[in-house]
Amino acid sequence: MATEIEIANPDLALRPGMWANVQIDLQKKTDAQLLPAEALVTEKNKTSVFVARDGKAQKVPIKTGFDDGINVEVTGGLTPKDAVILAGKQAVTDGQPVKAVASK
Repeated sequence: MATEIEIANPDLALRPGMWANVQIDLQKKTDAQLLPAEALVTEKNKTSVFVARDGKAQKVPIKTGFDDGINVEVTGGLTPKDAVILAGKQAVTDGQPVKAVASK
């Protein structure tokens, strides 16, 4: 994500045209659930995922937090035991029979 900031430069150590790559840690969470961004289904400003429950796909609404474009923090709607369908979500429908397999 490109961002522009203003930095105090009283001793003129920073010159025009200089640039830097930085990483800003906003908040560290050790218990956050992360999902690949491509696992999410967004429709009409509502986010959900498909999970495998009792041999069927079930669409579950979720709440999200931080999103870096690769992974998305899930803040509500899932339990740690939910088996989220990561591949083929475009072809999955609610209630469709599915067979869960372990991810690699």
